[in-house]
Order: sequence, then C-alpha cells, then structure tokens
Amino acid sequence: MAIEKAVAEQKAHHIQQLLKAEGFAEGELSWDEQSKTWDLVFKYEKNNCLLMTDAEDTNYVSILLPNFWEIESAEELERAYRAANRANLDSKGAKVQVKRDESNLVAAVEFVVENDQALTGAVFFRYLGMLTNVANTFVNIMRENG
Repeated sequence: MAIEKAVAEQKAHHIQQLLKAEGFAEGELSWDEQSKTWDLVFKYEKNNCLLMTDAEDTNYVSILLPNFWEIESAEELERAYRAANRANLDSKGAKVQVKRDESNLVAAVEFVVENDQALTGAVFFRYLGMLTNVANTFVNIMRENG
C-alpha cells in the first residue's frame, strides 16, 4: 500500500502543478486514511472543488463539486431527481447525483490517467469544464421549473 499511496500522492502533486501553471492557487492536499485517497481541495470559478486520487486504484481520479445545491423539501427532492436525470442526459462526461442522505447534490467527473504526461493542463481544464457544465445545467433546470 505504501507504493500505491506514493503513486496517488504524485498524481495529486502533478495536478497541483497544473493548477499553479494556469494561475490558480494550488489548493490544499491531505491524506484521507478511511477512503485511502489523497484529497486536493481547490477553487475553480468561485466553487470549492475536491479532487481525489485513489491509492487502491492509482489510475483513477475523481473531481467533485460537493454540496452545490441544498434540498429543502420533499417536493424539491423530487424535482432534483428529475433535474439531475435531465442534466446527466444533456451533459458530457460528468454527472450530478443526489447524496445518499438526500440533503444536497454533488457533481462529479471521473477519469483514468495512466501517467502524469497523459494529463495535460488542457485535458484537466476540459474535465473541470464538464464538471461545472453539468452543475450549471442542473441549476438552470431547477430554476426553470421552480
């Protein structure tokens, strides 16, 4: 596990450098012992994003936009499920999910990276664009049907 943890950490550091090279703050990196992931919290387009590199699957990376929409009623929950389904159908490469406790929504993009050279700044920022697009699509649908 020590080697896998180091590989996942290296991938997270590489992504920190991509952020820095594009003029963004490099964010805060920490190890999550329970989930066995390196977690990088950073800001993108005024949103707090969470990137996770997995020590048990070192090629897997996920970026989350956590808790971007709070569910305040049973009626809103029903609308959120429908809007999430529509946003997921209308968006590429990312998805919106109602959290298990049905209190908030999370947007996620997940991808596989064989090595650091395969993840360029252009590719990484395309993933971030997919993430914000699906979240914005969801928000627009909720506001249209509110």
